Formats: sequence, C-alpha cells, structure tokens
Amino acid sequence: AAGTLVGAVIPASDPDVLSVPFSTLTYSIVGGDGASLFVIGSASGQIAVAAGVVLDFETKNIYTVTVRVSDGGSPSSTADANITINILNANDPPSLFGPWTRTIAENAASPAAAGVPVNASDPDKGSQLSFAITGGNGTGVFQINKCSGQIELAASSALNFQTTRVYSLVVTVTDDGVPAMSDTKTYFVFVVDANDPPVVADQTRTVNENSGTGTLVGSPIVWSDPDSFGGNTAWFTQSFSIVTGDRGIFAISSTTGQISITNGGSTLLN
Repeated sequence: AAGTLVGAVIPASDPDVLSVPFSTLTYSIVGGDGASLFVIGSASGQIAVAAGVVLDFETKNIYTVTVRVSDGGSPSSTADANITINILNANDPPSLFGPWTRTIAENAASPAAAGVPVNASDPDKGSQLSFAITGGNGTGVFQINKCSGQIELAASSALNFQTTRVYSLVVTVTDDGVPAMSDTKTYFVFVVDANDPPVVADQTRTVNENSGTGTLVGSPIVWSDPDSFGGNTAWFTQSFSIVTGDRGIFAISSTTGQISITNGGSTLLN
C-alpha cells in the first residue's frame, strides 16, 4: 500500500562529519526500474511505496532503485548506490466471475447440472479453491461441487416451474492461503418449464335406461394439469378418448371430456 516503509533507512556517512553544512546529507532516487514506484525521505533516507502504487508479487517481485546521497557542499558531492527491493508474496483473494445465470429443466433429476461450473480464479499460482453455497432461496434445493464449482440439483430435490421459476444462490469461493481469502457473489438458476402429465381420478356418472343416442352422461370429466399456467399452450390443451370398457355404447368428446351415448335405445341400455 502507498506509504508502506521498505526496510531500514539507507545508511550513509560523510567524512565532513564535524563540518556543517558539508555533512548535511540529502537523499533522492535517480534511477532504476522502481524509480516511479518508490519514494525516499530526503532527510531520513527511508524508502517507501509511492502514492497510488499497488505492488503485485505475481507480476514482478524484484525492483532496483538508484539512490543518490548529496552533501551540503557547494558544489555538492554525491554518491550513488543501487538498492534491490524484494517484494514479499501475500495471499491475494480469489474472484468469482459470470455468467451469473444458469438454467435447469423442471423435470431434471439429481444430480443434474445447472449450466456450466462457476468460474473463479486466484492471482496466487497453485492456490486451491473451494466452493460453497452460503445463502439464497436455493439453499437445500441445489448443491455445489466443492472442487469444480458445478451447481447441481441436490438429492431428493424436485423442481416445479409452476411453483418456483428462479432460485438465487449465494456462492462463496475460498482459497487455501493463510489467512484464507474469499469472494462471494449471487448466481441465479432459472427453471425451464417441462410438460407435466394431466391428472384425472376415477369418477362415476349416471344415465337413465333406454336413453337414446346422443344423450349426455352426467357432467364432463373432471381433470387438472400442472401446466395450466405454463407458457406452452399444447401442454395444457387436453384431448380425451375412451381406451377401454363399453366403447360401443359410449363416446367422449375429444375436446370437452363430455361422455355421451353413441349407440342407445331400450335394447342396449336396459
């Protein structure tokens, strides 16, 4: 960080130790690849990190600055020294990246993957990252692979597009540094609607004997479909048919579910 002191002060001496102002020393940085990154106290000889500078061990971990010491003589006498500055590594935090949305089919079964794995990186080479879901309304519904960052449908979880169409997952990635560093972001998993089967129960209808052809038999068949509020019209447009029983006597409307007599009379309905 800016202003951080770099080691001890630069030692310097002058034979004119008892002569003022000859023995008054002034320090300056006059060269080196670190000349723009570091400053030096003109009176103290203390090197420090310059304002606005952020050092990165992974980018460059050693610099040289040429320090000049000038005395107070007229003309001034000077001496130069090359100072090597070694950057010590520190644990940098990992980072999570987008895309921030994933999709998964409504009829998916555990451990189905929700999109691609979560993308993360760490400036520290060789760092081991671990992933965890730490919040959101998708906690318990989804899990994340600790090593790969793959979001998956948790065991025993069932999705229902008609009930919940999007889940939020707060994901935290943590490195193995000391102390450990982490990053947290929110991801969203959108449920993609799937065709659910219609629901119909056994039912009873009555009709008078000797009823003629075309007579309606009670009310239409009662049914339901979870896709009633879905986006695919074909999924909640039902078609009815009689598949077993006295099909020669009764018929059913394919669109309304209304049963009627197709071959009636006193002989058949007696």
